[in-house]
Order: sequence, then structure tokens, then C-alpha cells
Amino acid sequence: AEFIATGLMLTGIIIALFQADTNVAGPAVSDARIWTFGTGGTLKLAEGAVEVFAEGYIQRGVAGELLNGDTIRAKGNAYTLGVQYNYVPVWVGVSFTSFSGERDEDPTDTTANRFAGYESLNDLLVMEDSYYGFDWDSNYQALKLWLGARVSTARKDDLELMAILGVLEATERVFTQGGADTNDELGYEIDFRIRWHLNKQALLHASLGLLFG
Repeated sequence: AEFIATGLMLTGIIIALFQADTNVAGPAVSDARIWTFGTGGTLKLAEGAVEVFAEGYIQRGVAGELLNGDTIRAKGNAYTLGVQYNYVPVWVGVSFTSFSGERDEDPTDTTANRFAGYESLNDLLVMEDSYYGFDWDSNYQALKLWLGARVSTARKDDLELMAILGVLEATERVFTQGGADTNDELGYEIDFRIRWHLNKQALLHASLGLLFG
């Protein structure tokens, strides 16, 4: 869905149902029925020079069943907030993205806090990309800062240069260190991207991603 008024564009509304068999109640029983509700929008200010964007999702329904027959309730959530400033031919932006994770290790817990099912988040080459990286898209939060510019070589503004920094953490602590100690740090990533538009039908691109910390 799309709605535009006074610079605010509602870019999407989603209501989705995921249904699957978790093989707990029997191979022919679909005991996971997770509903996802979400929306997002962009607010353009100063004749489009400033873009403020946001999107959010919640998950409700049944995530499965425990062996004792108790129902596991889906309680996942995810959101992104950000702003980008465009000063042709340069743009700079910052965003914060969060996907909920599981809050405890209690095997009798009857809530599933982990957000499940958001794909195609490919801002960062190593941590997020589904082709080259870890494709990490749950129990994850990232603060991202980026800077880009267009320069002219063979044609006007045909070369795009971009750098992005990600400060990355697990939303909930998951890594065991020396027994009882846990840690939520995933590190820092710096990516560099080059896109050369040869013509309207073809372009060349190269990327380099470094994850450290």
C-alpha cells in the first residue's frame, strides 16, 4: 500500500501468516501459526534533502508446542529508525535496526521472543548479506552510519562510492564465556562499495567488507 500526503509516504503495510509443522504433536499437525503485522513510512523534509524513515513489526500467534502440551506464544518484534541527508552529489545517513531474541534458556518457557522471518537485509556484506555473509537476521541489533558520493568519469555521475560502518550486538546475550559469563558483542563492520554505471543497461560493482572486534 502507498499513501502520500504533506511529504509523508506510507510505503507499506503487511499482514502475513506463517504456518508449519514442528513435529512435536505429530508429523501431520501444523502446530506453528505465526502472524506478522507491520508497517513503514518515509517523511521527506526540506524539498527532499532530508529523509526520515521507520518501519516496525510484531509477531503474534502460536510458535509451537512443548512436549507437555503447553502452547508457545509468539512475541517477536523488529523495527528500524533512520535519517538520511542528501546534498547532491553526497549523501550521509544513520539508522538503528533491532530484531528481538530469546530472553532466557528456560526449557519450560511458553513464549517465543525471537523475531523470525525477516530476510533480504543486505546492508552489511559480512554480517547480513544472504549470498556472501552470515545472513544474520534475528536476535540482532545494529547502529549503521554511511557516507556516499557520486562522481563523473565517462558520463555524469556514473560512479558511486559508499562506505558504511556498523556497530553490532546481539539483542539478547547468547555466547557463553568461561561458564556463567555471557556476551552480546558481535563486533564492528566496515564496508566499501563501488558501482560504475556503464550505461542504462549495465553496471560494474565491487564490495569489500571487514568484520573485526
